[in-house]
Amino acid sequence: MTNKTPDFLYLLDEKYFKLFKISSTILLTLHPSSQIFLYDVSPKPSLLLKDFSSKNKNINYIFWPESLWLKSEWVDNLCFSYFYKNFSDQLKYLSRKTRFRLFGQLKKTWIIDKKKFINYKKRICHIWAQKAPCFLDCLSRTDRNIIFLDADAFAWRQLHSIFLKDFDVALTLRKLNDVRIGVDPYVKCKKALPYLAINAGVILMRNNPASRQFIKCWMEQIKLTHHFLIEQTALSSILFKADPDAFKTFEKTITIYRNSFETPVNVILLECEKYNNTYIDRDLSFHEEETYVVHLKKSLHGPEFLHLIEEKINKRIACIRKDL
Repeated sequence: MTNKTPDFLYLLDEKYFKLFKISSTILLTLHPSSQIFLYDVSPKPSLLLKDFSSKNKNINYIFWPESLWLKSEWVDNLCFSYFYKNFSDQLKYLSRKTRFRLFGQLKKTWIIDKKKFINYKKRICHIWAQKAPCFLDCLSRTDRNIIFLDADAFAWRQLHSIFLKDFDVALTLRKLNDVRIGVDPYVKCKKALPYLAINAGVILMRNNPASRQFIKCWMEQIKLTHHFLIEQTALSSILFKADPDAFKTFEKTITIYRNSFETPVNVILLECEKYNNTYIDRDLSFHEEETYVVHLKKSLHGPEFLHLIEEKINKRIACIRKDL
């Protein structure tokens, strides 16, 4: 166990630049000696991300081309009916498409182009799967422990003390009454899965052989996982197989072992509400006193929220600087 400052990993494409800029600013205010490893999964190297990184000595820009991507055959074969699985869904799609063509009616949430919609879903699912190989690569670039943060996640207080807990890998678990294990009713799925348990927006790994073993196991499970939330459902599946009671409490040590492992891997599940807080109101209020990382849901990504986010983060940065 160590209290040494960790390094950080982000994985994003150019569309998330504004959120990453805010997130990295408060992170480096809290951890000025840390390095950020920014993995760019844009279709081609993003000049915006590259230029921003070049101006900050703490940010290491890494382009992660599709030739290096961990791919899933299941994702490549995803079709529209997986998301719009019944007749009423199909009618809704046809109705909205007709209203757009005849009357120009269009809401932000409407799907009117099947091909465009499914290509987007495939790409985002493939991007999420890259968390595993990028984590493995990142561990080879530093001797420090690593914390992964989604671009829309913001450190609220210093995070290095979490590594005083005893673990190789620390993941975050939703509120216990929010956990869902079974057949996901919202998509075309026949197999029972722990489809709502781990939230993969914050992941902590100690820089040791056990974590590397775990990542390789995670990569194998991603290829076997038939669910849109591919990387976090894969994580949940690994833990559920190791311990069917894994999601009944927080901070229980779950030991993962495979015949190919040289050593067992100890995993703990931290509270999302504290270490990966997605329980945020539309006015961006949350339990600040208990939160280590605040994580915005996609519904709070719109341009109407960007000013509020910047304002809230800037106020927090001012408080941090005052206390340093």
